[in-house]
Amino acid sequence: MSSTTTKSLFSLLVLWFYLCDLTKIASSSNTKTVAKDHELHIINKFSSKIDPGEIFSVHVVNNLPSNTSPLSIHCSSKNDDLGNHALYVNDDFHWHFGMNFWFTTLFFCRFQWEGKNVAFDVFNARLAKSYCESDQVESICLWSVKQDGFYIGNQIPPARLTKLHDW
Repeated sequence: MSSTTTKSLFSLLVLWFYLCDLTKIASSSNTKTVAKDHELHIINKFSSKIDPGEIFSVHVVNNLPSNTSPLSIHCSSKNDDLGNHALYVNDDFHWHFGMNFWFTTLFFCRFQWEGKNVAFDVFNARLAKSYCESDQVESICLWSVKQDGFYIGNQIPPARLTKLHDW
């Protein structure tokens, strides 16, 4: 690759990041403007933007009944196999990562407990935007595994959980 091409690509990349920062500044000023009107603030919150490199933390917590077998999980992405884990009641398996440039970061897990076996995405851009964003330095995707299914929230301890999957 010639040095001219490299310089051009670098210039485009710098320009792109500059424009992203301008967009972020504009949307944060919108949030402040509409914060007086609660309904508009909520709409704005759901339309917020995820940035490449934004840091996320996925937590899987065993909230199954006491005196039952441990929850077995195996989580992976395209590039990372996080291995098999046995979670006892209230155990928390978690990992941290940044959203990739193409917004295709994806992690999935297989869950096994007392003869039940379920697999699904525990993180992707859609889940991040809908359920995981927060005003903290690191956005959280908290999965609470219960006897009747799988719940997601964005705080520890969870203030509000939404059921997304059954066993």
